[in-house]
Amino acid sequence: MTNKTKFLVIASALIGIGAALLFFGSQSITADIIIEEGQIDETNSIKIDVVLDPEISIEGVFAVQTLEENEGKILAIVLDPNDVQIVSTSINQRSFEEIFEISQMGTYTLIIKTQSSETLSVVVGIGHVPDSSSYSISMAGFFILLLGMLGVLIIGVILVKERKKKLS
Repeated sequence: MTNKTKFLVIASALIGIGAALLFFGSQSITADIIIEEGQIDETNSIKIDVVLDPEISIEGVFAVQTLEENEGKILAIVLDPNDVQIVSTSINQRSFEEIFEISQMGTYTLIIKTQSSETLSVVVGIGHVPDSSSYSISMAGFFILLLGMLGVLIIGVILVKERKKKLS
């Protein structure tokens, strides 16, 4: 087997390993987050109930994403198990994330609503803050994938240069 072939096999293996790690990391990051997609307007809101435990993580997170500019039209409210409002935030960007404290085990509620008469499509999620190892696995996968793709690119450039050299 020539050196270029070995290098190409190694680069391909890196791409496979990187993609697998990236997938595994992404799955572990979102495994504990309840995600819902829907449309909200002045009469329709989105409500997600999730059981959170401070023994798993003392921090919870919620995220709201929309395709449209909303200019503060969206309001996010988080209620604790006693129906006490612990977060109330006006969202004025397309992608928003906020961390909140989980004080006791129970059902936490995320409510997403708007006073706007126009319909807004949103994707929302709530759950425990993922641990740092999940992010590390995902980032390692990304860099390994990038390294493998760079290897394939280098082999491609070498092969093109050799072919041009043979033709001239």
